[in-house]
Amino acid sequence: MPRDAAAPVVACGQIKERTITTRALALVIAGTAWLLVAGTPAAPDAATESELQSAVFRAKPAVVMIMVRIGATATVRCSDGSTAVVRPGSIGELGSGSIIHPDGWIVTNGHVVQPYQEGADGAFAAELLENAVASACAAELDGLSGAMHTQRIRALAASPENRGGLALERTLQVHLSNGKSYPAEVKFYSPPAYVVVATATDASGISRTEHGRDVAILKIEDKELPVVRLARHSTDLHLGQALFVIGYPGVVVSHELLSRATQYEPSITTGRISGFKEDIGGQRVLQTDRKAGVTPKGDSMFTRLWNHGVDLYIRDLHYRAYRNMSAANRIHPGFPDVERVREDCDIKHKEQGYLHREEYQWALMGTLLLGGIAGVWFGGRWVMVATRQHLRSIIREELDARNGSARR
Repeated sequence: MPRDAAAPVVACGQIKERTITTRALALVIAGTAWLLVAGTPAAPDAATESELQSAVFRAKPAVVMIMVRIGATATVRCSDGSTAVVRPGSIGELGSGSIIHPDGWIVTNGHVVQPYQEGADGAFAAELLENAVASACAAELDGLSGAMHTQRIRALAASPENRGGLALERTLQVHLSNGKSYPAEVKFYSPPAYVVVATATDASGISRTEHGRDVAILKIEDKELPVVRLARHSTDLHLGQALFVIGYPGVVVSHELLSRATQYEPSITTGRISGFKEDIGGQRVLQTDRKAGVTPKGDSMFTRLWNHGVDLYIRDLHYRAYRNMSAANRIHPGFPDVERVREDCDIKHKEQGYLHREEYQWALMGTLLLGGIAGVWFGGRWVMVATRQHLRSIIREELDARNGSARR
């Protein structure tokens, strides 16, 4: 939970987008949450509008869309001995993540990449195989009642021969809001909390189960990426505190009336913290993980330029904000918020009168400063010359007076 504003911003969410079943589901942090922009524990309404706007702006470029796609080629043998090679389409999983290190380390929920990790043992593989069976053995299945139809498909799909004939094609992609996409590698994975990952017996003989932590760490190859800072403890939050959730709701991602050009730009949902719960593994739902083999680093050249530009923009210092945004844009071009704020700075700067423009004010201050230095320099020299002449006249008069006394 970073310390950049008074209201936390949480990047989260999962969307199941199935090209076969056309089902979409958005979830808000199941198991593990990462608080991207969290502030000091102040009153819920203590943050000003500009502080909240700044918090959201800072976090958005580092929120990414994670896409898992599972396809397959199945060699299916039906009950009559006939075989067919079928491509049953693909199933997609969409989720949200956050860049926590400028070298491309990303944290997300374990359930987002669960289908990718499970592979042939997962629910997606079973669904693809059943769809392949339904297509290849359609003649055998025609005329069966609903229940019998389903049972026959599952029986055929469960046969070792058909299970062995399924070849999966898995892809894991990370999409930034500037439109760039990267293949990703899973560096650490812990399944959702309902999955039992270990069972141990303590000294008293009581058997205890360890549940998944529902967290995953991904790696993409790039440098100086926008990042967020994670706070140390979720206990800094309090009931009623304003909350911003940044992610990719299914309606926003898949709606046919929305432009595809903005599909990778995360959406923002507002709310308040209404309670603190624990999952079935005894973990608080709002928490961070520090056991994933990577130390978060909430800083990069892009982030420094972007965050400073946001600060200047909020303070209406448009000229310097524009320069910072432009420098950030040269590192990683195309982020919608960078382009949007930069364009707004340029417009507002040009609308200002010359005397209110920062560069003219700096030029005027520089001119006055140089003039003052020059005045001090030349004025000081005149004073020194005048003082020297005055001292000389005093000394000359004193010497003349002494010479006159000596003659007498």
